[in-house]
Amino acid sequence: MLHVSRNTVAKYADMEDMSPAAPMPQRRGRPALEGNEEWVAGVLEADLGAPRKQRHTARRIYDRLVAERGYGGSYSTVQRFVREFRLARAAAGGEGYLELEWAPGTCQVDFGNFRAAVGGRTLDLKLLVATLPHSNDRQCVALMSQRSECLCAGLLEIFRRWGRAPAAMVLDNATEAGRMVRGEVTESRLFSQFRAHYRFESRYCNPYSGNEKGSVENAVGFLRRNPLVPVPAFGWKSVFLGSQPRSGRSCGPRCGSSRGRCGRRRRAWGARRR
Repeated sequence: MLHVSRNTVAKYADMEDMSPAAPMPQRRGRPALEGNEEWVAGVLEADLGAPRKQRHTARRIYDRLVAERGYGGSYSTVQRFVREFRLARAAAGGEGYLELEWAPGTCQVDFGNFRAAVGGRTLDLKLLVATLPHSNDRQCVALMSQRSECLCAGLLEIFRRWGRAPAAMVLDNATEAGRMVRGEVTESRLFSQFRAHYRFESRYCNPYSGNEKGSVENAVGFLRRNPLVPVPAFGWKSVFLGSQPRSGRSCGPRCGSSRGRCGRRRRAWGARRR
């Protein structure tokens, strides 16, 4: 005899999954924060469009609750709510990985600042840099500003050097092409028309996330440390043509070998043109 109750046997015979249920911790209530939870969530949502170092801390939210809404609860309650809100958003948002291998025809674009002597005058200029991460080709154009008019003129010059427009372009959130705030992109009218004319897709990095386009970030740093040191001197016309001292057609290091990194760049470029 098994000494098992008939009712117990019937209970388990009808069960599809006999795995024991995982213990679920009971969520602690926040009665002191009732009526203020939506206000706090709204403040944290609005922070997503602000610079990272100018966002609300839990302490700052607590101080505002006390001063503006007469909150009488504890700081730890506010701190716990802020932590849970941010953890929930981090778990739900984002893809959880970065692109390490880029498809052919994908272009990364960014601006860098530099100083140059132009026609005998010292000017602070903008350096438009575009890279093709798949082949590691790099191009640059010096411009007077990074307004959308200058951006489109510089990209047109780079497209002329490549002989075609890219299939997709990844841009910094700080360029005049557009902005991404809370996941929504707003493009400038001129750049939107430029993109439609050349039929390429545009994607924007998250604010303060230069690691999402490391190829062009590396190219900007290489240019500032090498061809732009010491401070270069230009004739006025050469600035708008985008010529750089010792840079040639590509902004990468010179290499005469058909093997290695530069050789792979030339072979990938030839495959892309075919």
